[in-house]
Amino acid sequence: MRSPTHQDRRQQQVRDVLTKQGGERSIAPRLRNRKALDFLVANANVTDEEWKEEKQESEASSQDSD
Repeated sequence: MRSPTHQDRRQQQVRDVLTKQGGERSIAPRLRNRKALDFLVANANVTDEEWKEEKQESEASSQDSD
């Protein structure tokens, strides 16, 4: 078994502080949210179109059915 390194001790200190302050519960949801957003940005298909008001679209569709 290896002896703890400075980094190991530092990680444990951070973990201890987060646990004491309840922060370990808030990290998982934020990380999950961040990964989901990263996935959406990486896989988004962005198109550039002129803005159309919803009212105009619904009027157009009702005129088409006449």
